Amino acid sequence: EYAALLNKIKETEATVGEDYETKEGGATLKQEIDKAYELAGNADATSADLESEIEILEKAALTFCIANATPGSGIAPKVTATNQYVATGATEALMRATMTGSNILERGVCWSTERNPTVLDNRTTKNFSLNGYIFHVKGLKPATVYYLRPYVMNKTYTVAYGDEVKIVTHPQGTCTWSWDDAGPADANERCRKALQETIDLFNEWTGVRGFHLSGHYVQIGRAHV
Repeated sequence: EYAALLNKIKETEATVGEDYETKEGGATLKQEIDKAYELAGNADATSADLESEIEILEKAALTFCIANATPGSGIAPKVTATNQYVATGATEALMRATMTGSNILERGVCWSTERNPTVLDNRTTKNFSLNGYIFHVKGLKPATVYYLRPYVMNKTYTVAYGDEVKIVTHPQGTCTWSWDDAGPADANERCRKALQETIDLFNEWTGVRGFHLSGHYVQIGRAHV
């Protein structure tokens, strides 16, 4: 973790440039870089401390870069369409959006429990390509109101946002499963995995409560059920 923190410090310094202290937010970023160096030299620092500092420094650097964004060359980033329908589970969501622009650094979705979320709140760039981008939001809390916005950021840290969409995650399902372990070890392993994945999907995306799925191994000729 010490090496990871030092790498993050060097990466941050390379990104913001030598004269960053003269720019907006430079003094604040300098304080965070100094704090990171101090922690990197502390032999008593815990793994949690080091990992937390990496996240804090990354956010501080992004805050600085956005505050000092320049238009850059090419086509400005723009979210041209935000699909108002968001597939919502208990802790996940799927959101579709369309972006344009050149020299793109990131495309993603940001979210918060407060209105007008930004990339400095929570964000993800994980997506599926299916006639455009479908972004996969994870780490939400069940039965909670969230606000989501798609965004696109170019390499000079100009950020454009799409329309905000309000969602309410549904309660986690309480479905369960069981397998009788009556088959060979490899078959038992495959079947347990399949049942677990099925019930995980039920609990995440349906909110069904109280359903139990049981599996049994039966050999019929060469077929296994």
